[in-house]
Amino acid sequence: MKKFGIIIAFMLIALTLCFCVYAEDGSMSDWAVQYVERAVAAGFVPAELQSNYTSPITRKEFAKLSVLFIEKELGYTHKEFKEIAKGLGEGISFTDTSDDYVLTASKAGIVNGIGDGLFNPDGKITREEAATMLSRLYILYSSQVSYAENAFEDGADISEWALPGVGFCVKYGIMNGVSETLFDPQGLYTREQSLTTFVRLYGVTEWKSFNENAKIKRKESAYANPDNWISIPEITKEADTFYIYPTAFMDFSPDAPRVCKLDYAPMRESAWGIFQLQATAHESATNVFAPYYRQMNMAVVYQVSPSELANVLAGTPKESIFEALDYYFENYNEGRPFILASHSQGSTLMLYVLSEYMKAHPDYYERMIAAYVLGYSVTKQFLDANPHLKFAEGEDDTGVIISWNTEGEGNKNAYNFVVEKGAISINPLNWKRDETYAGKELNLGAIFYNEETEEVYTVPEAADAKVDVERGVVVTHTDALSPLSADSGFGPESYHEGDYGLWYFNIQQNTEKRVAAYLASHKAE
Repeated sequence: MKKFGIIIAFMLIALTLCFCVYAEDGSMSDWAVQYVERAVAAGFVPAELQSNYTSPITRKEFAKLSVLFIEKELGYTHKEFKEIAKGLGEGISFTDTSDDYVLTASKAGIVNGIGDGLFNPDGKITREEAATMLSRLYILYSSQVSYAENAFEDGADISEWALPGVGFCVKYGIMNGVSETLFDPQGLYTREQSLTTFVRLYGVTEWKSFNENAKIKRKESAYANPDNWISIPEITKEADTFYIYPTAFMDFSPDAPRVCKLDYAPMRESAWGIFQLQATAHESATNVFAPYYRQMNMAVVYQVSPSELANVLAGTPKESIFEALDYYFENYNEGRPFILASHSQGSTLMLYVLSEYMKAHPDYYERMIAAYVLGYSVTKQFLDANPHLKFAEGEDDTGVIISWNTEGEGNKNAYNFVVEKGAISINPLNWKRDETYAGKELNLGAIFYNEETEEVYTVPEAADAKVDVERGVVVTHTDALSPLSADSGFGPESYHEGDYGLWYFNIQQNTEKRVAAYLASHKAE
C-alpha cells in the first residue's frame, strides 16, 4: 500500500471552485426553472445560452444545442461525433455560415437549411422548425418512431414538411401546443422552451435503450469493463454505497499529465489501499461500489494557476465520475437506495455530483440516504446555491449531507487548503452540530495502516471531538495519529489523514443507523 500521507496533499482550487448551476439574470419563467437547471446540470448547455432564457433562440444556437445534446447523451466527444456525422451524409455547404456545429448538424441530417444554400443562422427559430430538428435528431438514434394525428385548429398552418416533426413531438410529449387547441407553428421559440424540450426528449424511454437499427449507437462506457472498478460487490444488502476515493496520483516529473489514465497502475494501487481504510466502513450496511476514475495529478497544484486547476477538476475527473455514475445507476443499482461517500479530492467531485448530477437526475436523488462528504468543506454558500440539498441535523436523518474536516487546536486561525469560509461540520461522535463536547469514551475505534508491518490495526477510544462552529471544523485531541507536517498546506495541526480513520467505527455505526431509518420510513410508506 502506498504511503497515505504522500497522496493526500491537497489543492489551491478550494478558493476558486464554483458550483453555480445557471446564470441568474431575472429572465426565466417560473415553470422553466426545473428544466433549465436539469439541462445545465446535464452538461450540454453552452455558457452563451445560460442567460436571457425568455429570449428567442436562433437557428444556429438550436443546431448547436442539438449536436451538444446528442454528443452528451451518447457519450461522444465533439471530434468523435464529427467523424460519425461524416459517414451519415454529405450535408450542405451553406453560403451564409461556416459554423462548425451547424455543418456537423447538417451532415448528421438534423438541419437542411431554408433553401438555395442558405441556413439563416441568426434567424429566430419557429416552433415547427424546432419540432422538425428534434424529430430528426431522435431518428438518428431510434428507428421506433410514431406520430400523433394533427388535431390542432391551426393544423392547416403547419408546413407540410413539418407535419412529421410536430406529430412526433406531440406524440411523445416533447412539445405541447400553446393552448389545448392551437400549436402556433410559426411562433418563435425561446431558449427556456428549447432546453425544456431537450430535457423531455431525454425522458423518452426509447432514447435510453440500446437500438440495433440506430444510425448512431450509444458509445460503450469504460465502466462496462469490470476491471475499471475497485469494487463491484455481490448484492447482499438492501442499500448501496457509491464511493469516490481521494488523491492517489501525484507525479512531479516534467512531462507528467494533468489527469491520469484510467489504467494508470500506481494510481490504482494507491486507490485500492485507501478503499480498504475508508470505504469498508460502509460495508456492514451496504453494497459498496467504487470506480477507478481519471483523477487530477496533485503535483499540478504547484504548476498552474488556481483557475486552471478548477478547470482541470471540472473537466475529465468530473466527467469520469459522472460516466461511472451513469453506468452504476443504469446497470448495477436496480432501484436500491444508496449512500454517497468520498474524501478529499473525491469530495470536491462529490460536490459536483450533489449540485449537478443529482439535480439533473431527481429520480435518483430521491433514493439518496446520505452523502458522507469528508475532508473538504461543505459551506453555507454551497447549500444556499443548491436549495435541493440539506445538511444533517442528527444521527439518523436521511437525504442529508454529512461533512467535517478534522483539526487540532493548533490549527485555530491557520490556513488550511480544505477549510473554507462558511464551512459546516457535524460531530462524528455525538452527531451534533453545536459545540457539545464528545469524550474519547464515545469513540468506537479507529483504524490505521502500519507501513512497516503492512497491516491494518485498530485503536480503541482514539480521539475526542468538538465542533468549532465558527471555523466549521471538528477539533480533536489524539495520540493515535500524528498531524500533517506544518508545511503541507493544511496548517500546523491538521488530521486530514484521519477524517475517516479516526472515526471509522462510528462512521460504520452511523451508516447502519441511517440505512435502517431510511428503510423503515419507506417501508412504512
